Amino acid sequence: MANVLILAEKGKADRLRGILAGVGYGAFQASDWEEALLRLEEEPVELILVALKLSQPQEMAQGLRQLREARDVPALGILPEEALPAGETMWSLNDFLVEPYRPAELVARVNRLLGQPGRAGQNILICGDLVIDGEKYQVFVAGRPVSLTFKEFELLKFLASHQGKV
Repeated sequence: MANVLILAEKGKADRLRGILAGVGYGAFQASDWEEALLRLEEEPVELILVALKLSQPQEMAQGLRQLREARDVPALGILPEEALPAGETMWSLNDFLVEPYRPAELVARVNRLLGQPGRAGQNILICGDLVIDGEKYQVFVAGRPVSLTFKEFELLKFLASHQGKV
C-alpha cells in the first residue's frame, strides 16, 4: 500500500484522505509546510498531494521545493483555475487537478504518478463523496466508513453502477 502526504486544510484533507483510503492508499495529513517536513521524516511517503489556498504563491513554491528536496517523490497539486498560469511555471509539480475535481480523476492521477494504472479497477466505484470497494465490501462517504448489511451493500453497489437509470 502506497502512502500519500496530504498538505491541506482539515476539511479538504479529510475528503481527500477518504477518497484515497477508499481505493487502498494510506494517507497522512499536514496542515502547514513545517508539519509536512516532519511527516516526511517520520512516515514512508510515495506521493505529496498539495491542496492549499493560494494566498502566497511564492511561499508555496518554496515549501514545495523543500519537500521535494527532503524526499524525492512525485507531487500532485489541486489548484483553483486562476492559479493555472503560476502553477505550471512556479511549482515543480508532476501533475495537477483543477478545482472542482472529480474523485475518479484524482484517483486516476494518483495511480499514474505512483505507476499503478490498474489500481482503481472494476472493484472500486466512486460517485462524488461515495466510494464503494466491491472487493473488500467497504463503503466510505466523505471519508467516513459506513456500516451496511450485505443486502444494503449490494443494493447500493447496484444503484451506484447504474446511475441515472430507473
